[in-house]
Amino acid sequence: MKTLLDQISSQLTALSNSFEQLRQNLPDDSDNAPGSTVDSTSDNVVQALIHYLSVTPDHNRTLLTTALQCAMAVVDGGGAGLTLYDPDKQKLVFQAALGDGAQGLVGYEVPLQDSRHGLAFATGEVQSATPLHDTVEQAAQATFKNVLVAPLLVDDEAIGTISAVNKQSGDHFTPEDMSHYQVFAELIATIVRQEQRRQVVERFVARGETGKSPLTKVTLRDQDRQLLRCLQQVQQLSSQRPTLVPVVEQLVAQLLDESA
Repeated sequence: MKTLLDQISSQLTALSNSFEQLRQNLPDDSDNAPGSTVDSTSDNVVQALIHYLSVTPDHNRTLLTTALQCAMAVVDGGGAGLTLYDPDKQKLVFQAALGDGAQGLVGYEVPLQDSRHGLAFATGEVQSATPLHDTVEQAAQATFKNVLVAPLLVDDEAIGTISAVNKQSGDHFTPEDMSHYQVFAELIATIVRQEQRRQVVERFVARGETGKSPLTKVTLRDQDRQLLRCLQQVQQLSSQRPTLVPVVEQLVAQLLDESA
């Protein structure tokens, strides 16, 4: 647990430093005169934004793995897994797995119907019982005598699940285990959402080269999509009418003051 907290502290420090870098990279009003190198400044700001959202993908994956390991250890599970919802397949897909059956689980698709994962995803509540979907045991080449599943919720919207299997010190996971796992689900959901936003911003940066929209299969809320469209419009504004950028900055500053 101490290792996890140390990594979270390090991540937050890095995010704070990145935010300061983002603030310093914002252009002054004098830099927005016609003929200035606004495109270059915009690129610097977007790159700083990417760094702010997530230091690196490797750090996020390490943080996710560590959080999952801690969650598994706290409830004394023999294995643990992370699924994310795929809207095209309408299934939960294993993205990570540890311990019992881990090698056969990554990439496995869990149906929403007749599964503990699907039940947790649909209800937004932690589930603890014997598995309903036994086909997963064939894929994992392991036996799961019991399972604990917590939904990953962001603003009350389910984006996936985390699970633990095979309680080592008892026949079933306890109500206390369920409570602990929900806390870890909240942490992991935040990490996952941060990583997804980083991916979307990277796609946004690459959009000028590919011509494709970045607002695709990533699990986003409507608010996220609206903010990204605003970001696209601001990028176009900064390149086409640089004299208006200070006006936008003043408007954003005013809105931030009003929401404070």
